[in-house]
Amino acid sequence: MKTVKRVGAVLGTTVLTATTLLGVSTSAQASSWNCCSEVTADRQSAYAFCDGDGPMRVAAYCDLDRYPYRTTVYGSWGGNGSSVHVSSCYISKAWYEVP
Repeated sequence: MKTVKRVGAVLGTTVLTATTLLGVSTSAQASSWNCCSEVTADRQSAYAFCDGDGPMRVAAYCDLDRYPYRTTVYGSWGGNGSSVHVSSCYISKAWYEVP
């Protein structure tokens, strides 16, 4: 019976330690603020920038001359900037996404 109690105590300590470590690691997440997005004059590229080092990306409406007439394109997730370039459509609106 003592062995069962000892195993229970060790497991309880392990769970408590793991919970504490997870709590510490998730509380230090990066963030982004003061974000802005823009479309270039030729409507072929869109950019987004943020202060901070959290994840963000640019998204944009790409207007087509055929069905589906509009599609959404996304830049890659970046630390403080993201861009997307298109050649078969024209960008009509851009915005940024922060998870």
